[in-house]
Amino acid sequence: MTIIGYGSLLLACGVSAYAALALAWGANQGAVAWRQSGRNAILSAAALVTVAMAALLYLLFARDFSVLYVYSHTSTRQALPYTLSALWAGQEGSLLLWLWFVSLLAALVAQSPRLASPAARRYAQAALAVLQAFLALILVTQSNPFASLALPPAEGLGLNPLLENPWMVVHPPLVFASYALYSVPCALALAGLLTGHQDAAFHRTLQRWNLWAWLFLGGGILLGSLWAYLELGWGGYWGWDPVENASLVPWLTGTAALHTAIAHRGLRQKWTAPLTIVTFLLCLFAAFVTRSGVIQSVHAFGRSSVGIMFLAFIGLVAILAAFLGWRSRAQAVQEAEASLLSRETGLSFTAMILCGLALVILAGTLYAPLSESLRGAAVVLGASFYTRASAPLLVALLALLGVCPLLRWRDTSARQLGRELAAPLAFSVILVILLFALGIREPAALVLYLIASLIGAVILWQFGQEAWRRRDEGLSPWQVIGRAFRARRRHHGAHLVHLGIALIAIAIVSSSLYQTEQLLTLREGQGANLPGYTLILRDTIQEQDATRQRNAALLELQSATGRHLAYLTPERNLHWSIQQWVTEVALHINLREDIYIILGSLEQDGAVVLQVLRNPLVVWLWIGGGLLLLGAAIVLSSAPPERAGQAAGGVAEEAP
Repeated sequence: MTIIGYGSLLLACGVSAYAALALAWGANQGAVAWRQSGRNAILSAAALVTVAMAALLYLLFARDFSVLYVYSHTSTRQALPYTLSALWAGQEGSLLLWLWFVSLLAALVAQSPRLASPAARRYAQAALAVLQAFLALILVTQSNPFASLALPPAEGLGLNPLLENPWMVVHPPLVFASYALYSVPCALALAGLLTGHQDAAFHRTLQRWNLWAWLFLGGGILLGSLWAYLELGWGGYWGWDPVENASLVPWLTGTAALHTAIAHRGLRQKWTAPLTIVTFLLCLFAAFVTRSGVIQSVHAFGRSSVGIMFLAFIGLVAILAAFLGWRSRAQAVQEAEASLLSRETGLSFTAMILCGLALVILAGTLYAPLSESLRGAAVVLGASFYTRASAPLLVALLALLGVCPLLRWRDTSARQLGRELAAPLAFSVILVILLFALGIREPAALVLYLIASLIGAVILWQFGQEAWRRRDEGLSPWQVIGRAFRARRRHHGAHLVHLGIALIAIAIVSSSLYQTEQLLTLREGQGANLPGYTLILRDTIQEQDATRQRNAALLELQSATGRHLAYLTPERNLHWSIQQWVTEVALHINLREDIYIILGSLEQDGAVVLQVLRNPLVVWLWIGGGLLLLGAAIVLSSAPPERAGQAAGGVAEEAP
């Protein structure tokens, strides 16, 4: 099976390289036979990579420990879902998964005659074939997933215990699927710059692929944050880790690309195509961060030459894109001027702020390796840098989200804007006054609550007005709401995204500024008072098996009145395979706050040391993220292909 798998990858590498040459030559010379041959090679490469994927899956589930990758990431004691996630747990398997996604998408593009103009489609296929050949080359030369061991061991090391979490079965495939999806609009953008053929249908296609990739990457980032919150045991969901940052940066530039397409409908080729290409290059940069070893991270693999290959590929694509952009600079079409108070201007500022945020995060991520190369010592920027540097941009971005739904195209009178803004702003001001009276005095929190509530108030106010206009006798309120939503699904899907962002902002500010921490030492039967709760130690657990030494505490959480709320079991386990202690936190979640409990130690005298965190409103982060993804899915499902370009395929059809 290893011979079949490696042989398939080797053939896929050669076939993909041939496909790129045949398609490019056929498109340039108008040779039908070469074009058809290149298309068949694309389909053949997809089949070959699928065979390699099937071979590695077979080896993983068969527990063939003669294969180094299988030995490193599985064991006979591993549950089946985590055996599946072992496929992408290591560098070799994750690269193969990425290659598989790219090959399937390349085959889909080859089978989609209406995707773009014939010439642009062929050059796009050639670009995707180059990416396939590059990834396959890495696998066959640097990161062979089918490498064998001379003396097969009887047992495997198993998956890293930190990865044995249900969300890690889903998170990595979503991220790699998004990277693969971003390769398609990048290939189309390069082809459009090369051919100069960028009509409305071309941009509809470009934007729809961008939105699909944006949706998958957003879902991957959200689930990654949830995994970190549940598994890493430090009480947070985002640590400004280099690998976290590397995935966020392309999401920000991808969001900017969606907005520029709306703001500059006459200049799409000037802004949207370059941003699309930059976004894919940043996806490649994220892979470089994870695989080069240049930047240290809990999420990254060790130092290897794979990173150098990614860096070289990024450089080549960037040079090609810059040349094509320079060559097509005269193709830009001028558009009519828009006033300062217009939706075009608001969308343009939104895109600029998003790019500014991406630049700040990228600079902070690169500061450590740059300082190491220039000064001989790596200086890692902490969370305080990112907070100070990004806070003004985030405030400006949220303010635009609140105001822009009220702006009109081309021009909006100040009087009209003030009239429509009055009621939502009054609601937000009253809400902030109430919060101040309840004891919330932190200026940063009050400003963010004001702006975030304004976003929600504007969206709900506009929807309420629309529903009121559509009311009819005999219809219940729910029927009226449903009628209003169905009438403009795309519009309201975009607003759901913005409402989700407002909830995420509220959750981040609340959990960051108002998190509290207590250190407790309890003995069996002893309780401790928390504000509004009582925490009682009921039992301790110490046991071991073939995989770990388990230390756990059984806790009962009661309300202040003594009502039982939950049994919680925080753990701290020593896993033999990695010889490291791994924390399993205990959580009690409600709409107001999370009670987050970390087991510090079980003392010899029976005492239990606990770290108890109270994280306000964290659940609204996941609710807001869910609304964001739901809104994007509604936009995708409700926009007919022939009309997608009128809204530029973006999430922000009606507002930035």
